[in-house]
Amino acid sequence: MAWLLVVWMAWLLVTPASAVILWNDPDTTLVHETGAGTDILGGAVKRDDSANDTLYFKFHVDPLSDKDTEEYSAAFELFEGDAERLGIGNAMKAWAYSAFFHSDETGESNNLAGYIDLHTVKPESSMGGASGSYQYPRRGFGVTIVFKIQFVPGEDDLVTVWLNPDLGPGANEAYQPESLTTRFNANASFDEIRLRHAGGGGGWAFSDLAIATSFTDFVDVSSARPSEATSGAAGGARAFNFQSWQKEQGLPQSPVRALVQTHDGYLWVGSDDGLARFDGLRFVTFGIQEGIKDGPVCALFEDSHGALWIGSPDSGLSCWQNNQITTFTMRDGLPAKSITALAEDAAGRLWVGTDAGLILWKNGQLSPLNAAETFKGQRITALFKDRQGRMWVGVKSAGVFQFVNNKFVPLMGDSMEELLKDSHCLLMDQIGRMWIGAGEDFVLYHDGDRWHRYRIPRNLAKSHVSTLAEESDGTVWAGSAGGGLLQFKEDKFFAIPAGSGLAGNLIESLLTDREGRLWVGTDAGLNRLRRKSLFTLSQREGLGFGAAQDLAEVTPGVIWVGKPNDGLYRWNGKSFSRLSAAGLSPHDSQITT
Repeated sequence: MAWLLVVWMAWLLVTPASAVILWNDPDTTLVHETGAGTDILGGAVKRDDSANDTLYFKFHVDPLSDKDTEEYSAAFELFEGDAERLGIGNAMKAWAYSAFFHSDETGESNNLAGYIDLHTVKPESSMGGASGSYQYPRRGFGVTIVFKIQFVPGEDDLVTVWLNPDLGPGANEAYQPESLTTRFNANASFDEIRLRHAGGGGGWAFSDLAIATSFTDFVDVSSARPSEATSGAAGGARAFNFQSWQKEQGLPQSPVRALVQTHDGYLWVGSDDGLARFDGLRFVTFGIQEGIKDGPVCALFEDSHGALWIGSPDSGLSCWQNNQITTFTMRDGLPAKSITALAEDAAGRLWVGTDAGLILWKNGQLSPLNAAETFKGQRITALFKDRQGRMWVGVKSAGVFQFVNNKFVPLMGDSMEELLKDSHCLLMDQIGRMWIGAGEDFVLYHDGDRWHRYRIPRNLAKSHVSTLAEESDGTVWAGSAGGGLLQFKEDKFFAIPAGSGLAGNLIESLLTDREGRLWVGTDAGLNRLRRKSLFTLSQREGLGFGAAQDLAEVTPGVIWVGKPNDGLYRWNGKSFSRLSAAGLSPHDSQITT
């Protein structure tokens, strides 16, 4: 029986310990002027100074207070009795996202010993233009925070905090960038968790709280195939990686909010800092010198006459043609100064979607579309021309419409109607299926008389799909505001995992260029998909059985493989042939290095 004990012990060594969610509260809790706060944990989890294990904590916050208008503090805090041990959030005098802790070991005093600003991939810019290593909480911009405590008996514990970590499929602790990782030591013993706010403003909204024994407990691993019911993200290995351009590679500014390729092959990039042109090697900015007003660009489109149209969220519409810029504002007839979508119909008219309705550019002027009067004052969320030249329009709170015989016909969806009223982007694929990014975390497609619905990983408070693109092979890509990059192919749904090299997880724009390459604009930069070709060579190709120990390419395309106890094999590009020599038996074919 001794051999059984050995096998059992070996199995324990190689089998990973199962991770566990110890406690969670997914609901949203508004925290405002709480004073000392009250415990939300109810004794479910606690650790004292004798603990020697590791716990992981997660929470999401949507600040309603803003550092620009009020001084305040708000935090997720660990207490031991009435002793305040560790807070993660915003210390009163820190202003930025920070960790704060107390030095009193007896727990009889709550005097603040200090705070540490949390590292971030979105550092603030100082007055002099330099960037700090901290990030201010701002109203309307939520963040997710994960922190780990490695408890050390009798000493301060080891604390690691990640501000907005990647929690997409395939993510893990080891691959989190150092730029968003903060480490320090503190006494983190606790038997209570309190959510607290003090000072000015409307407080913080906390949600998605959890305590676990592993980082991977917080990573999305959902999988499903599409059906008429809700579907999730399908797992499985994919051979993808990305080439990325960020500030270090010359990208003027991120996030990349808009992309278009013009007839001359240039890639144009719209960001919060304006407009840039990319030739594959260099970025050239366009601004005041060219007559283009500085400021964010959220929509780009080249029309059939070669004019580049530039949409701004606050400065109207501009046209770049023949090295000249023309700008149109509400004085020229725009319904609003915020441009939301651009497209051209089969008659060569430019459709301009705004925050307050739809208008056309035709015959050198902005003109209303009579049928669009019904959308007056409503946000146009998407515009799309399909392969048959038909125009499609997404309208906030109204639905998705097809323009037929000079009138708008709503796309009907039975149980999908509420989602259709909250559309963000549209795509008609090569085989005539209508794809729609809708609601908080759904992708819909309409195939014949049937609707299919996918639910995407919801790693942040706002994960809606904001952009869609299709490759020449029919693969559909979706970009999410929190769930990353998603691929739809052969009735399977796959989220691109961490480790693929994609810079950023908030997808702002997608483009398939004329060479069929996928470009991805994110909160962190510009990315281009590069596929890897991975395949297995084995007995089927004549390699024989057993492990391959050594490889050598002796000339281009000619590869030798050494296999222990099996000899030497030559690959000619199609199959393997085994080296044989007169008087040499297979048993004499030991390969050593």
